[in-house]
Amino acid sequence: MVVVNAGNRTSGSDAELRELIRRLYLREKLTWPDGTVGAPLAFPDSSISMTAFSKAILGLDFDQLQAHWQGTSLPRPKEVAELQPGYLFREKLE
Repeated sequence: MVVVNAGNRTSGSDAELRELIRRLYLREKLTWPDGTVGAPLAFPDSSISMTAFSKAILGLDFDQLQAHWQGTSLPRPKEVAELQPGYLFREKLE
């Protein structure tokens, strides 16, 4: 599941948007095209939602994702137990 601010006007093909989300989540890119800082959130590693997101959007299995975070000095996305209204993938919903 990917949730973004309803006011986000980023456009592109499904493949382009999936790649953008992948890069933002993995901290390979830190901002949206409009310059807004990306603030990815993650469900717990053991959750079905996180497993599905990792496979479908990131193209990584659990071990590959763990290896990515161990190989970078960038912080992992903040883990949330459930969606928090107002604080999703972007800094804060307007």
